[in-house]
Amino acid sequence: MPERPRFSDGLAAVQIKKADKVGFIDESGAVAIPAQFDLADPFSEGMAPVMKDHKWGYIDKTGKLVIPAVFGVSERFSEGAAGVAVMRGSSGLYGYINPTGGFVVSPKLEAAMPFSEGLAAVRAFGELYSYIDSTGKTVIPPQFATAGEFGEGLAPVEMQVSEGMRWGYINKDAKITISPRFTKAFPFTEGMAAVQTPDGKWGYLNPQGTLVIPAKFQHAANFTGGLAQIEVNDQLGVYRQERKSTFGSRNKPVLFLVSGAALTLPQLFDDRQVAIAPGCLLRDDQILEADHGH
Repeated sequence: MPERPRFSDGLAAVQIKKADKVGFIDESGAVAIPAQFDLADPFSEGMAPVMKDHKWGYIDKTGKLVIPAVFGVSERFSEGAAGVAVMRGSSGLYGYINPTGGFVVSPKLEAAMPFSEGLAAVRAFGELYSYIDSTGKTVIPPQFATAGEFGEGLAPVEMQVSEGMRWGYINKDAKITISPRFTKAFPFTEGMAAVQTPDGKWGYLNPQGTLVIPAKFQHAANFTGGLAQIEVNDQLGVYRQERKSTFGSRNKPVLFLVSGAALTLPQLFDDRQVAIAPGCLLRDDQILEADHGH
């Protein structure tokens, strides 16, 4: 199944042929910004990182270059700031810019993650990951091998334990709230986080640290709008949280396979199974769009 464009702020970057220039289309499929960039990332907060002549800058939704292409790396804007790298020879010095292109955190870092819930994971040269606030002040001291974005008050962090390197979760006081026992972990969205267990399988965790959807998948992405992409038996699918109106009832996960052969997987789940034709987009049990190979 061909990869679908990723829409953000109503636009998606597209490339008609491999190695061609990249432009943007709107949700009707019409060209909104003509193909003219070497590379482009999704829009966020009204701007998108784009590459021209091996340098990155930012465009607005009209396609105008509003922050010049002068950076070695440009990340998405989040909470009014974006991580960028200023190249010094073959290495980059990371900092954060505001929407006018001015630095709010000077470029002196080895790594800089997007801001989320007021904090960003960063790594200074020769140090472990820490978290800073929007002024650049260190809020959580350096102590993590790798660190992710905060979501719903928790952030995934990687640290050394007796079994090796493992991911767990901390709160904004740097307290470990979910013990490090996963080989990979994503931020929380919509009350769950995708995690990988040491056997290589993916499942979904709640904020209390319980696997509410067992680790049975080859891969899993986070929930967005009640949907999450998963992979089972080399087939892509979508998990949907079935929202019940009964008092006190929990969301019941339902699996939809959306590519490859239409299948059901009763050996994996006791929940209601629905199999549909390959290449469909679903929401609330309705087929929104079928992929006919275009």
